[in-house]
Amino acid sequence: MENSYLLSVMSLKMEITESSPSLTPKIAIVGAGFSGLCMAIKLKTELNLDTFTVFEGCEEVGGTWFVNTYPGCACDIPSHFYSFSFAPKYDWSHSFSPQPEILEYTKDVTRKFGIYPHIRFQTRVETLRWDEKNLKWRATVLDVKKQRVESHDFDIIINGTGKIRIPHYPTEFLDFKGPRIHSAEWDNSVDLTGKRVGIVGTGASAVQIITTIAEKVEHLTIFQRKAPFIIPRPQVEYSKSTNWAFQTLPGLYKLSRASIFWFLEVAYTMTHHNSLVNKSANQLAIWYRNSQLKDPELRKKATPNYTFACKRVILSETYYSTLTRPNVELITERINKVGGNKITTTDGKDIELDVLILATGYQPHDFFSPMRVYGQEGVDVLEEWKKDRPKGYMGISSHDMPNFYTLLGPYSALGHSSNLYTIECQVEWTIKAIKTMMDKGAKCMTVTKETETGFMKFIDEKIGHTVWGNDDCGSWYLDAKGQNTTLWPHHNVAYWNWCRKVDENMFEFK
Repeated sequence: MENSYLLSVMSLKMEITESSPSLTPKIAIVGAGFSGLCMAIKLKTELNLDTFTVFEGCEEVGGTWFVNTYPGCACDIPSHFYSFSFAPKYDWSHSFSPQPEILEYTKDVTRKFGIYPHIRFQTRVETLRWDEKNLKWRATVLDVKKQRVESHDFDIIINGTGKIRIPHYPTEFLDFKGPRIHSAEWDNSVDLTGKRVGIVGTGASAVQIITTIAEKVEHLTIFQRKAPFIIPRPQVEYSKSTNWAFQTLPGLYKLSRASIFWFLEVAYTMTHHNSLVNKSANQLAIWYRNSQLKDPELRKKATPNYTFACKRVILSETYYSTLTRPNVELITERINKVGGNKITTTDGKDIELDVLILATGYQPHDFFSPMRVYGQEGVDVLEEWKKDRPKGYMGISSHDMPNFYTLLGPYSALGHSSNLYTIECQVEWTIKAIKTMMDKGAKCMTVTKETETGFMKFIDEKIGHTVWGNDDCGSWYLDAKGQNTTLWPHHNVAYWNWCRKVDENMFEFK
């Protein structure tokens, strides 16, 4: 695959930059979303390092919050807990923040800590190959603007590419001849006003789009595979006086942040199989659905047929009321055929559309793809992971990849709380690991097979107690084999505890 890639870019200018010996490691950070920015900031503030480069394929920071611009795009984690602990934002406009505000926050943080000079925008890392002899990573990168392929050597790789990145395009919709928009690649030039619009999916992004566009379209047809669990979102618009209080009384802001953290920690127990909290939360969802949907047929269509929290629970105070609008129709029959500007369902119904929206999610189990990573002994890491499942320690470090640290990697993302919390824990652990290697004067640090195996046993044991280990609901958390390769199946406090210390005995040094 690497050879075919190189052949395809022979017309591009090739620049080779060899690394020079130094007392401090030369570090590459892949991605300028929350993960990459947090790592860059901590390298500067905690290790006093500036020998790092951030490679970002887009033209601005923000990651998923830069790419996703669909109508209604917002965070479903409360604002005060969706920010870095070391860079609080006191003037959020709402208790659940919209995408433009979150994007602006990432820009502010990047400016505040002087990270922009370290970022190479519109530059994609294509391949990473471990050099066993020199104990370095050879990175092949593509400068998109200059159409130039470069090669650089790095001592350490920080992978911050994330999972919410590669859109999933079901092939059956390629035959639709009208405007077709994926939620992850929104086309703002398409005016939906007065149009017959169809949307495939009822996940978090779909619900935000549906509730935002329903009042402007002529007719909205929702194609549902599985009904989502919905609970009301306590959305509040913050007044200037409230934000003034948060800024003037830092203790109030910290109290708000702490209360959100502990509430979500308690809420995590709803993911425990057959737990009292799970059953109670299910009853709350039933009560809310029954109170909002009076039509028995519509209520039946909107009722999930799987365990509460097996798929991500969606927060919305307007979804059910949107379903009751006269210009909105919920379709639960399977799609049989797509052609022209028409979708035909299995019951023979033809639905003509002007615009088709695909809110069909992402490919999270491709991890760092399309970037290729060749680790120890030249192993293609992603291909090895797909043969069985990803292996590693804390979703951060893998035996196959020395001096390689992934943020929000396998088994570490959250389905109930803020991933920024996990990112900060992982970054602190990685900072400790890098410092340990530097203090020992080592050039290479690799997690042992025994450490990796012990962690995987822990994951398997914990998953067995959760709804994800006991119900196959078609969640994107699970891979094609039905294995959870995405979520951390335990409390946040437990993850923090695992990340507090780097034990030298868990690693091999060279």
